[in-house]
Amino acid sequence: MKRLIILLAAVMASVVLSYASADPARTDGTVTAWIGENNELFMICSDGVTRKLSAPMKDILRITDKDVIGLTQNNQLVSVRLDGGSYSVLSADASEEEIAGQEDKTFTLEDGKLTVNETVFSERAAAAATDGRILYWVNRSETGFVLMEKGLPGKEKENFGREPVFMTGMSVPEPVFMCVTGEALTLTAADRTITAISLTTGETKVFPASGQQTAGACMAGERLYRYTATETLPWELETIQNDAMRLMTVTPAPATMTPVPTATPTPAVTPVPTRTPVVTAVPTATPGDDNIHKGARGSTVRRIQQRLKELGYPVGNVDGDYGEQTQVAVNLFYDAIHTRERNYITPSMRTKLFSAGAPQYDPYMPLQKGDKGLSVLYMQTRLKQVGYDPGKLDGVYGTMTIQAVADFQKSVGYLPAPHEVRGEYASHDLLEKLFGPESTPTPTFIPGVPNEDLIKR
Repeated sequence: MKRLIILLAAVMASVVLSYASADPARTDGTVTAWIGENNELFMICSDGVTRKLSAPMKDILRITDKDVIGLTQNNQLVSVRLDGGSYSVLSADASEEEIAGQEDKTFTLEDGKLTVNETVFSERAAAAATDGRILYWVNRSETGFVLMEKGLPGKEKENFGREPVFMTGMSVPEPVFMCVTGEALTLTAADRTITAISLTTGETKVFPASGQQTAGACMAGERLYRYTATETLPWELETIQNDAMRLMTVTPAPATMTPVPTATPTPAVTPVPTRTPVVTAVPTATPGDDNIHKGARGSTVRRIQQRLKELGYPVGNVDGDYGEQTQVAVNLFYDAIHTRERNYITPSMRTKLFSAGAPQYDPYMPLQKGDKGLSVLYMQTRLKQVGYDPGKLDGVYGTMTIQAVADFQKSVGYLPAPHEVRGEYASHDLLEKLFGPESTPTPTFIPGVPNEDLIKR
């Protein structure tokens, strides 16, 4: 993968140009690999667990459908399986031809011409990067620099468990390097400031320059990694900024590492010790389906669970498993944004969930005639418990529920507003009285009342 890297000094020109394909981090949308602490290879693997290979790295060349290909500082070509289960040495002392043969050739960028296969994406590109599905680049214009994006041919409809964040037309500083990980697009500017754009929320954060030697940067595991270039290394870790940008990512600690095998003529394969992963798979989806369905498992589900928990919704364990309790929290959020409940998560729901104005969980959210969903079901259940018959517990604020609410209003001396019909509106204060000071709506799945019964397709 080719990037535009600024020349640090005239004496280093040939060195930098020789590493035009170098990259300190790569992603295929599911797996992210980067050069991290001690210049070692870190990976958020296909099972959601972070692992590392204890070998100082020179470059990450590409990610295939099976493994990550990297080049160590002692010039070994190594292959690490996407699940982190094993690795092997492809070449003990890689030649320039072997290295070139492993480089990512998704796109080329030469003299401003950005090309994918034989398709020209731009004639005035200053930098580019890809997450395996979308190609991002910066165009030079008369007024400045503009961020662009376009789906790679044949990859436009692929689902990586997250919705693309619209960036086209965003004004950015003059770039010297761009990098995409599973979390963010990171742009290193000519003035050495760093701009990171979350691929989950669209949030943008600018980090001041740490010096004039920064050649590139990436976001990984909520940390900002900055790199310099030397005469022998395209990427030398410069600084690490912890908790640099909260991107709603929950990642287990790195698994135990194992050194690279001693170089031998025959590639050696050695298992990498693992621990039980918290997440076991990418969220399930059918071709062309951008929804996340109940039963899905993976890091994207965990991010959604974590966000729901932050907003106060009763999501249960943040474990990456879209089960019954997560469905309860999802349904309650659908209620809060006044959208009919579904047993899956839509792209628009996720956009609202991660927006700055996402509603906090309110167990006494006002309800009215015609409402449907879990919040209504909790109210019906409580009305029945205290002696007011709402009819069938079906999550529908209908005729019998209206009568039950009206009877309860009379019992507590509630006077409807002039425009209200008694029983057709359950206010926040009324619901607090209904559930009482020591009781709140039960934020759990109710056996015998399947959520599917509340979904009116």
